[in-house]
Amino acid sequence: MGSNLFVVLGCWPQSRIEHWVTLLKARAIENQAYVIGVNRVGKDQELEYGGRSMIISPTGEVLVDAFEETIVLESTIKESKVREWRNEFTAVQEFIDKKN
Repeated sequence: MGSNLFVVLGCWPQSRIEHWVTLLKARAIENQAYVIGVNRVGKDQELEYGGRSMIISPTGEVLVDAFEETIVLESTIKESKVREWRNEFTAVQEFIDKKN
């Protein structure tokens, strides 16, 4: 309720990596918040993991994508951007108002 940023951890295999990306974008859009997705990279005995750790804006725009690299991601995250988007598209606030 009113969170501006979510961190999502995953172990998505390479064969389903586009599902991971799509779902992260959906979480950002539906919550009108930044999403930081951190996914496993590399292989184990059974699976190859696809990486694609990323930072996504409240509108679903991918700001930074690690692809299959093991790196530190950086991006400027501004609470004002969340407020501006939520004022323009009031879906989250309408939901909160209905719950209260």
